Amino acid sequence: MSDISELEARIQSALGRIEGGLGNLGAKSDAAPADNDLAKALEEEKEVTAQLEARLTAVREKHLNRQKVAAEKLDETSKSLDEFRSKAQTLRATNERLRASNEELRKANEENGADPHLINKSMMEELAAMKAARKSELAEMDAIMEEMKPMMKDDV
Repeated sequence: MSDISELEARIQSALGRIEGGLGNLGAKSDAAPADNDLAKALEEEKEVTAQLEARLTAVREKHLNRQKVAAEKLDETSKSLDEFRSKAQTLRATNERLRASNEELRKANEENGADPHLINKSMMEELAAMKAARKSELAEMDAIMEEMKPMMKDDV
């Protein structure tokens, strides 16, 4: 009889393990759809992340291109400004020589009695030329400032 009770206990134990295995199998089959949903959600998130990374890369490249263009424009403007400064310095030196020459002409006129009307006419022409040069300089500076305004707005 003890053999029967021992066999019965073993059978009960085996049945318990089978029920536990079936319960786990049921739980696994219930978890499988959840795992599929999670895998699908993970794939969707990976796609979204890849799209965002592509957009970010495109934005970075666009920004770098804009910086490059702005730097090139700034270099061009700097070169133009340097050239303008050089011309302005030459013009100032020329005007200084002209003033000195006019002063010598006045002194010679006082000593020799040259025709003052011709001297005045010459000086008026020189003054008109200087005014024209000044207007030209102002126009050039305005053009430079207009070119620089968009670059200053981009940096801010």
